[in-house]
Amino acid sequence: REIERLQSIYTVQFFKQELEAQFVQFAGLVYPDFFHAKHVIQLQPETQFKYNLAGTDPGFANPAAILVVGVDVDNRYTVREEWFETGKTGDEIILAAARLHARYKIDSFACDPSSASLIEDARRKGVAFKAANNDVRAGINKVTELLRTGRLHVNEECKNLIREFNSYAYPDPKAGAAMNENPIKVDDHCLDALRYCLIGAEPKRRLAIA
Repeated sequence: REIERLQSIYTVQFFKQELEAQFVQFAGLVYPDFFHAKHVIQLQPETQFKYNLAGTDPGFANPAAILVVGVDVDNRYTVREEWFETGKTGDEIILAAARLHARYKIDSFACDPSSASLIEDARRKGVAFKAANNDVRAGINKVTELLRTGRLHVNEECKNLIREFNSYAYPDPKAGAAMNENPIKVDDHCLDALRYCLIGAEPKRRLAIA
């Protein structure tokens, strides 16, 4: 039963490599378990959430992304809103985060840990940024688990996140090439923000805003 449980939450490649000790070439879509009909929803205004979290992937030449994720009484996760912009300074990213915090009363913003100066600047300005866990494999497994168990949904308005779910992929395997279990670092800004947000999420009991 434990093996079956692990199979249900890990990607096929990770299960074979880590639990069956097989050498595996990671290839194809990173999230083949994402289905528009199952995971994309029309978010209703009356939907209630216990609390809200956020993930932040800063960028300037590359897009910056902030995702707001609501957690309901059954500890299901819904991506409520995305902020996705290019050419924004650190101050502008913090301002966007502050506005989202004012709207959703966000507990914390899990941010790319390499952006230490941005995290510290945000804290000085009263926005609760924290360094996220950037274990890519653990984050992918967490998202995969929530997709497979039906505990992750995405507001249909989050167009960039949905697009990334449908295109985020591993490199094509080539004969004789070194095995690489990390996805291609292209068009992954919302998904990085989602990983940061979810990997450290812990269930809470208090009731927050709608």
